[in-house]
Amino acid sequence: QQKPQEPQTQQKPQEPQTQQKPQEPQTQQKPQEPQTQQKPQEPQTQQKPQEPQTQQKPQEPQTQQKPQ
Repeated sequence: QQKPQEPQTQQKPQEPQTQQKPQEPQTQQKPQEPQTQQKPQEPQTQQKPQEPQTQQKPQEPQTQQKPQ
């Protein structure tokens, strides 16, 4: 004669939130246009070349040192 536990059939059901505000895709974003008008970097073909210093004054060995 235990009191049976009746199933709680009168629970308040959780209704799905169908009225959520939908997130619309941002289709009006400002597109990033490729920078096709960039100033191109021209190769520096007119660089002044560095000439080898072939006219360096050679260092002569000090053969005339005064001996101690």
